[in-house]
Amino acid sequence: MSRVIAKDHPAYHTPNFGRLFREAVHESIADAADRSLIEPGYYVIRLGRDRPLVAAAKIWWCDQPFLAGEILGDAVDPVYVWHGRDREPLVPKDGLSLEEEYAYQVALKQHMAEHEPNEPLARPRRPVDLTKIDPILPPGVGAEQ
Repeated sequence: MSRVIAKDHPAYHTPNFGRLFREAVHESIADAADRSLIEPGYYVIRLGRDRPLVAAAKIWWCDQPFLAGEILGDAVDPVYVWHGRDREPLVPKDGLSLEEEYAYQVALKQHMAEHEPNEPLARPRRPVDLTKIDPILPPGVGAEQ
C-alpha cells in the first residue's frame, strides 16, 4: 500500500538528499576533470555499477577548441564519456566502419527500448535485473526437435 502525502504536509517538501548528493558528485566529476587528456573517438562504456556495457559513446571536435560527447544519441559532456566505467575503444564488427557501428548501436538501443523493454540495453542507466531477462540456455536444450 502506498502512502500519499498531502502537499501542505512538511514531509512533502523534504528534499531527496540521496539524489542531491549523487548529482553533486556527478557535477564535481565534470568540474574537476582535466579536459586536456580527453581524446576524440568511439568507446564502449558502462553508465554505472551493475549497468550493461553501452557500445555507443563518442567524443568529437565540435569546434576546434571544443569537444562534444554523445552516449546512445544523447548529447553529454565529453568528460562523462571519457570517465565512463570500463571505457574501451569501440571495435566495429562484420566489416562496418566505426561510424556505422556507432549508428547501429544507437538504433539497436532504440529498438530494444520499443520492443524488448526488459533487456538491459533498453534502459542502460538502470542496474541489470537478472530476474527479468530471459535465460540463456545451453545449445540443444529447449530447442524443438
